[in-house]
Amino acid sequence: PVFARTFFNLTVDEGEAAGRAMASLVATDGDATSPNNNFTYAIHSGNVGNTFVLNRFTGALTLGRTVCASDGATFNLTISVTDGGVPALGDTANVLVSVVRNNRFDPEFDSALIRRILPENAPVGSVLVELGATDSDCSPTNLIFSIDPSGPDAFFVLDSA
Repeated sequence: PVFARTFFNLTVDEGEAAGRAMASLVATDGDATSPNNNFTYAIHSGNVGNTFVLNRFTGALTLGRTVCASDGATFNLTISVTDGGVPALGDTANVLVSVVRNNRFDPEFDSALIRRILPENAPVGSVLVELGATDSDCSPTNLIFSIDPSGPDAFFVLDSA
């Protein structure tokens, strides 16, 4: 058997659900009779965390689990196909899957409302509150806090430490 193509360049969106069809790796063979025209497909390398599933009879490649860019920006799979002949003949193909980062969720503060009373004689530089926030996107995020310098809160400063 011979793959129609020996290199596939695919992309998958971060957060995509398991079961998504990725590609159909089709091989052909000049043999007309069984077992020489019975193919078996397999992933030989690059399938970190069993991220992908390959149907061993059809060559259909699907997503085996939800993928996050933090799992790796790319997966480099080596796929093989062999026939049932003796000796078995085969071919290999390389599949490069790039994970596309998404920013689907807004960050959220740990508390929706924070009230503090600041004494009138508090020294400059006093800590008023420590803020926390999270982002539900798969990728690790570096949240940036800011205060509008032209707004009514111009008397306050954020320390990013």
